Amino acid sequence: MQFHYYYYYDDDDDDDDEEQEEECIKKNIQKYLTINKRHILTILINSIIIIMPTTVKGLTIHKRNVYNHYRSHTINNEPIRETSYGPVRGIEFKFTVADNIPNILYRVNAWLGIPFAKPSIGLRRFRLPEPPLPWTNIYNATQLPATCWQTEQIVYNLSAEKIWSPNTIRSENCLYLNVWAPVQRHPKTKLAVLVWIYGGGFVTGTASLDIYDGRILSALNNVIVVSMQYRLQSFGFLYLGKPDAPGNQGLYDQVLALEWIANNIQNFGGDSKRITLFGESAGAVSVGFHLLSPKSRSLFNSAILQSGGPTAKWGFITPAEAYNRSKKFLHEFYSLVNKRLLDKPWESNRIPDICKRSDTDDIEIQFQCALHYPVLDEEHYGYTWTNAEYTIQDGGPVFFLLMPVIDGTFLPQNPITMLKTGNFKKCPLLLGANQDEGSYFMVYATGNDKVPGNALPDVSYSTFLKHLELYYNYIPSYPYKGPAIVLKSVIQRYTDWVDWTDNIKNAIRLRDEIVFIFGEPLNHTDQKHYTKEEVQLSRRIMTYWSNFAKHNDPNGNDTNFPYDWPKYSYPARKHIVLDTNSKSTGVALRAEYCAFWEEYIPILLEEFDDKLNHHIL
Repeated sequence: MQFHYYYYYDDDDDDDDEEQEEECIKKNIQKYLTINKRHILTILINSIIIIMPTTVKGLTIHKRNVYNHYRSHTINNEPIRETSYGPVRGIEFKFTVADNIPNILYRVNAWLGIPFAKPSIGLRRFRLPEPPLPWTNIYNATQLPATCWQTEQIVYNLSAEKIWSPNTIRSENCLYLNVWAPVQRHPKTKLAVLVWIYGGGFVTGTASLDIYDGRILSALNNVIVVSMQYRLQSFGFLYLGKPDAPGNQGLYDQVLALEWIANNIQNFGGDSKRITLFGESAGAVSVGFHLLSPKSRSLFNSAILQSGGPTAKWGFITPAEAYNRSKKFLHEFYSLVNKRLLDKPWESNRIPDICKRSDTDDIEIQFQCALHYPVLDEEHYGYTWTNAEYTIQDGGPVFFLLMPVIDGTFLPQNPITMLKTGNFKKCPLLLGANQDEGSYFMVYATGNDKVPGNALPDVSYSTFLKHLELYYNYIPSYPYKGPAIVLKSVIQRYTDWVDWTDNIKNAIRLRDEIVFIFGEPLNHTDQKHYTKEEVQLSRRIMTYWSNFAKHNDPNGNDTNFPYDWPKYSYPARKHIVLDTNSKSTGVALRAEYCAFWEEYIPILLEEFDDKLNHHIL
């Protein structure tokens, strides 16, 4: 099994090399953008949300258990810490791990469900978050927080879908964060902080998932791990250009959580000057936005982006598009509420009067209905909110609904423009992704809910072409995508058919690196499902991520650490290949595909334009 990742370092404090570094940054970002454009279309080879492609071999196929969590863990001491808003009580966990031959007992303090904002209820439903009110009594932060309202993404009842389903109740009152900290022998030593932002396309996701438990990562690597909830779908991204619905609410939730971390993490043993953001998919897009946003770029020091980035076409929309989608959502929502009144008149007493008027095109009435309409239960939510939200999906094979908007404040400009002009945080970065993670979505495209034996779905040529045309629209601002001749060339280039007959070869998909980063192979519950090599790989990846948070260098300062991660530079373009069997350095990965986009397509278009102009004349 292999992962390819890039390590890039830039130090704002290095004044001597500032000019040279600035030029290098621009070149690297330009190259990054170019690669992003070129690889965005490799549907069955790379994901549409890819940053850098990777190759994977030899992964064992797992039947993952939901873990509850580790064998031989106990809860006894009650660690209490002060915050800016009041004291919080946590819990202490003691546990061993799967490959623990000396039987070391690890100890971690956890504070689960610390409020970082007022509940986003009532008139605050679609507003930007506000800091919580102070409290005087000790707040019990001992249970995982509620999941922000969302639609459960169970389409074909697949086990792979269920592990991402919410495991806590869904509620509007969901703006809480979790902190895991190792019990230190020398508590005066401040520890590096890793802040996790979950993915899910800004449609689904929760920090409460078992797979995101930070205990192993924290304990084995002596770091603080933090995760936060943020609002999704219409609750997080409804945009009407006014304070009651300004857009980007979910991203501002993240900002408020980051402010809380910067101001309070030292009370939990963390170093506020060593805060690293890491996220996957929409979480990585969020991390990328924080690199750009003047609202948050000062709240952390380094970043890790896994399978996503701020240039992803599905990650942001213009104010005009955001308003149109929000308007369409509100119209459909109001219509569904009126239809429900006809179908279930006995619910009338629970529905606000503003929602009981005849069908109207007045967007303010529709908004007031959505603002005051109660979220009664999952069935009620599904009928109204979910159905209304899914009427605005853009027709692609992945659900893109209400999403981040270029609002002029959190995102002052188009992310691509900001990157090209150097208007972003200059800091150490890790970038990477998994090969074939785009095929995660092909399960939904083909409708196969069970795959016998050692064979992935037999995706037909016609199915491939159909979805290639759909994904073709998601090239991030690629200027040459218009003529049909380009699509035909893409089809010709990308139908060198992949081998669908080997599940081992094609095992890694979107999100699968997460289990290694959070140390699940070392969890006793899942021990029998992982090989010794995979356990070692998980340890190595956790070490890299933690070293990066501690030292701005995944190699760390331990001369006994046997693996060297090369720093990315151009034109060398070296990257690390993480494998269960070895470690190697890759160079200019998939250069032939880059050449296809950089050299062949422009020539093709130039010839096409010449012929077109000749006929017009």
